[in-house]
Amino acid sequence: MTSSNPPASSFVVSLISPAILLCVSLAFFSINLDYPPKFDELYHVLGARGYIEFGEPRIAEGIYSRVSLFTAMIAALFTSFGESMVIARMPSVICGALLVATMFIWTRSIAGPIAAWSASVLFMLSPLAVEVFQYLRFYAPQALMFWLGALAIFTACTRLRPLAIDGQTAVTKEGVLRQSWLWLIALICFAVATYLQVVTLIGLLGVAIWAMLFLGVPWLRSLPSRTRWMVILIGGSVCLIGFVIVWGFIGSTLLATYLKAPLYAAPRRHVVWFYHFWLNLYYPSIWPIFPFLVLGAVCLRSRPALFCLAIFGTAMLLHAFAASKARIYIFYAMPFMFVLFGMGLAYFGPPVVKFLRELVRNALTMAGLPATRRYRYGVWILAGLFLLGANTATIRTITMLAGVTVPPEVHPSDWAAVAPTLRPIMAESDVVVTANELHTLYFIGEYDILLGASRMSELREKYEFEPDHRTGRPVISQLESVDDVVDCFASGVFIIEKPRWRNVSFVSREISNLIVTRTEEIELPATSRIRAFSWARDDVIANDQCEMITSSIQKG
Repeated sequence: MTSSNPPASSFVVSLISPAILLCVSLAFFSINLDYPPKFDELYHVLGARGYIEFGEPRIAEGIYSRVSLFTAMIAALFTSFGESMVIARMPSVICGALLVATMFIWTRSIAGPIAAWSASVLFMLSPLAVEVFQYLRFYAPQALMFWLGALAIFTACTRLRPLAIDGQTAVTKEGVLRQSWLWLIALICFAVATYLQVVTLIGLLGVAIWAMLFLGVPWLRSLPSRTRWMVILIGGSVCLIGFVIVWGFIGSTLLATYLKAPLYAAPRRHVVWFYHFWLNLYYPSIWPIFPFLVLGAVCLRSRPALFCLAIFGTAMLLHAFAASKARIYIFYAMPFMFVLFGMGLAYFGPPVVKFLRELVRNALTMAGLPATRRYRYGVWILAGLFLLGANTATIRTITMLAGVTVPPEVHPSDWAAVAPTLRPIMAESDVVVTANELHTLYFIGEYDILLGASRMSELREKYEFEPDHRTGRPVISQLESVDDVVDCFASGVFIIEKPRWRNVSFVSREISNLIVTRTEEIELPATSRIRAFSWARDDVIANDQCEMITSSIQKG
């Protein structure tokens, strides 16, 4: 007599693995979570303070309106649990753990446990995932929302078009209506993801391409030849007209955004191999054989493999030609790449493992060593450790969690170390000029003018002493403006991080030389990576330019 577990029990058992993975991910992404804040993180921290104090995301005299609901959520967390970087980063940690767990659940359902474990664990341990899921920014929730929306579309479409019978497709109006809840989930998730990051539209294009091919091609094949070409002609015309209408309203704006890059990102504008370079650097053992892994994934399960390939391939291609590039911009598409990794490894894994077992056994025998389990396991462990160490991703993940900086990244500046020295000097100065407004506000106190060519390139009008809408404080970038500031005020302070010193995107060599010539350096700890300069003079110039500068500061 045989017995089987009841369905409820089987369902509970199926949740054990993703539940364990969820808990492990939460713990893993929480390691060293209290590291010093990065620049963009402070937009939300300072904006959250503004919400708490003024009811709006105010920073100094400006408003940081980008993704204000996300900043409001951080403010709510500060109100409930107190302000800290750990609390502020927890939404990203939670989104990351949920994404890893749902990756496992979906991949297991479509490709089996080997693919699921391979995809989710590799993704969890990837350095970009660790970076994003420990980062107080909207990229983690964007990636989760896009992932869930894409899965909703995949589920709805595959239910609409089961395997064709007698060359006919099963797509019907009733079938579409039955999946309305999935369309609604997808719409909500994509809307949230797009609100968080507009580059979601690139990923949506990949989803749309797959859905149209998946549903449209079989349907067109089922039509008579004459009808098929008529549908293609009418449908193509409607799409073209719709594209022209949409382009007239938002197309030029989106294209301008796609082709625009701030000054600090300008060197990467035409580097179309940027993402390929980083993937090859991180995964030299996997990325070069990615095409073969994709073929294996297609052989394992073609539908989900082609779905993931359409999304990831579209994202890689369009982001490669976008003007502004950063690893984090394409992160929302990375889960689909790792699913392809997992499926490919699941397909090739069993025969490769069988081959390697025989290889190890023969190698030990030829070397005159016993091919016992102990020796075989020893060879396997040594080879596995070498494989892990040969991939930059392993080293990068470990160093990130340990708080160790490796090139090309620079060690974070220690603003807390210089605050006691600079705070009283700034209080006695007539003007404070900084090259890093957010860290100055967060660690030290007020400032009057921001010095930075890159920030000037992001402003609307781009004129000297134009206020930045995010802080309400004026921005300068020209040598003459710096000279005028020193002339117009009896005393003042310049605060500049060393990575931005003599950097054409921030404080150019010419401006740096001027500051050295006309001011005296303040002694600060060398390990702080911050330089400060002050001046005091009696012969202050009074003219229209000085009145304009003073007025711009007072308005701020």
